[in-house]
Amino acid sequence: MSSSFLTPGNFQNVSTQGQNLRVREDMMRLRQQATNAQIQLSSGYKFETHGGLKAQATVAQELRHKMNRVDGYYQSIKTVELRLQGVQQAMNTVRDSVTDVREGAVDAFAPGTADGMQSSRVRARSAVGGIVSLLNTSQSNRHLFSGAEVSTAPVAGPDALLDGEGGRIGLKAVMERRLAADMGTGDGRLSTGVGGTVVTLTHDGGAFGMRPTSISGPGTGGPTAATDVSTTATIDAGVVADGDTVTLGFEMPDGTAVSIALIATTTIPLPDSPGKDIQYFEAGNVASLETVLNNAVSTVIDREMTGASAIAAGNDFFDHSVARIPDDPAASATRLVMNSSSVIDWFTPESPPIQVKEIAADPGALVPAPVRGETYIVDAAAVGLWAGHDGQLATFNGVGWTFTEPEVGTRAMPEPATAADTQRVFTFQAGNIWTDTGAAPPQTSARDSVQGKVDDGLLVSHGVRADEPGIRDSLKAAAVLAAAGYDPNDADPFQQVAKKISVKAYLAHGDAVAIQAELGVIEERTRSLGERHLEFRTLLNRQIVGVEGVDQFELAARLQELMTRLQASFAIVTRLQNMNLASHL
Repeated sequence: MSSSFLTPGNFQNVSTQGQNLRVREDMMRLRQQATNAQIQLSSGYKFETHGGLKAQATVAQELRHKMNRVDGYYQSIKTVELRLQGVQQAMNTVRDSVTDVREGAVDAFAPGTADGMQSSRVRARSAVGGIVSLLNTSQSNRHLFSGAEVSTAPVAGPDALLDGEGGRIGLKAVMERRLAADMGTGDGRLSTGVGGTVVTLTHDGGAFGMRPTSISGPGTGGPTAATDVSTTATIDAGVVADGDTVTLGFEMPDGTAVSIALIATTTIPLPDSPGKDIQYFEAGNVASLETVLNNAVSTVIDREMTGASAIAAGNDFFDHSVARIPDDPAASATRLVMNSSSVIDWFTPESPPIQVKEIAADPGALVPAPVRGETYIVDAAAVGLWAGHDGQLATFNGVGWTFTEPEVGTRAMPEPATAADTQRVFTFQAGNIWTDTGAAPPQTSARDSVQGKVDDGLLVSHGVRADEPGIRDSLKAAAVLAAAGYDPNDADPFQQVAKKISVKAYLAHGDAVAIQAELGVIEERTRSLGERHLEFRTLLNRQIVGVEGVDQFELAARLQELMTRLQASFAIVTRLQNMNLASHL
């Protein structure tokens, strides 16, 4: 028969069992704590997820977000640095190439002229190939010299650039055509005529040839824009007395200035010339004046025209989004035309719209008066010197106007009438019509064409374009010399070009150095910012460790303590399991 009363024996059994369970619970808790401590010791973190941090979770997540942002900025900085390093290396070689072109140009004047000229052309052609290859450099499938259009190789191949391709002419043919336009029938587009005692000098070449820009002395008049494409200057031989000097100024095709001084004398035969471009004529003799003037002009043409025309052709080819060439036939052309279907585009990315002063129809009503170099869009029903040039681009040359025929699709941006007005883009359409095609896009510099975000609200502009003056002119100098005509039996034309190129190459080298200096400043600022990001990242990491991390030394000591307590608990459990009533009897 069983009893419901607890005896001393079963009371002790129940008490021991409770103690055993309690000790086992303590052991499990200690074991879990020890396991957690081991995980923390190996990972370095207090918890596997931010949920364990509770109130501190938001702080940890914010710190992590800042670190991720800093890491992204730092990676962007390293990308910018890598691109700039590539550009600087390429620019170093471009500078070396243009220096070689300049030295090669000097070879054209060395003893053994024919060999020297050939050496100049070979070195220039080699420089063209090297520069083009460098400008088409890509890095991680991004072209470094294309500005924003990183997927497009910026420069045409050297053979296409010089010799043309696919039915389109290259620089060499453009130079030949420009020289034909500048020379005309060999007179530089100048002619003289006599009426009574007055000699009239007429330039009828429009945009080409040797254009009169000034005249001074007794009995002189002009220069005056006689028509839309001609300029005249006059000298009255009956007024010019013994000892008087008449000085004429001219602009060559490349924009350089030359002058001729004519001195009246009663000494017969005429004295020898006292200096370059100074000639004597018989006072009061209109025939002598005309003859001496023609001889003086011919001397300048023979000495200067080929070189000046070559530089002008290089400018027409390289300095515009679409090359400009003389109209057909070249020898009687008076205007430039744009025709991308017939001329190689040396620079392939899209260029910004042409900047023009305004759209107008009457050059006599322009307010303020035009300034040399300013370009206007000729509106419909134009009058005065613009009559017959509807839709063309008219550029003021200081005396009259030079005209360029745009091609369909050409874009231009007139200046806004007031500061409050929005600048608009006009596009040339068939029928000599310019159509408003919308607000002008934001105009960005070459640097701003590529940007990298390197900090909160901070962008680093580091774009480079092959059509920047320092880079473009380096290639232009090499290409013009390489494309120049070469006759071993007539050194003068090539030497004219070489003389001009030696100066242009020197200037291009300086401009290239200026670009590198500008990029160097960007490199240094970017590097300094990268160092600050690393310092800030170190600070953030310390704060994150303070919130998420554990003290390794403290945790190791705590783990040792837990293991000691766990071993003691094991010993107690063992003793409890071995206890029974017989042990106490």
